[in-house]
Amino acid sequence: MAKSAESLALFHSVPQANVSIVEKVNYLINAGLIIIGKANLSVRHVFEKLMPSGSSSGSDVAVAAEYAPLVIGTETNESLVWPASRCTLYSIKPTIGRISQSEIVPLSHDCDIVWSDSQNTL
Repeated sequence: MAKSAESLALFHSVPQANVSIVEKVNYLINAGLIIIGKANLSVRHVFEKLMPSGSSSGSDVAVAAEYAPLVIGTETNESLVWPASRCTLYSIKPTIGRISQSEIVPLSHDCDIVWSDSQNTL
């Protein structure tokens, strides 16, 4: 799956290897998981005052509206925490370093982390 980080320079970028979270998702796909979409952050959103904030706001709105049971994303500066709290979702944040960061687009290697939000604690 392409990783663009909302950058035209990375629009067709495809990771050379799977991140450990992708390997886990592939395991779930083989067990019957269906991916229903891929979201990206909004750099200049026209409805910015109505957004729950954070780069994962669209994903979390989809979960809150029950379009999807969960979202997997990356966070640097509370881009998953803020929308999750405003959409009354649960966030599961692993310790930095427990999940590979090798193929994410980092802003800060000390802060970037892969994690998920959902309507329940799964």
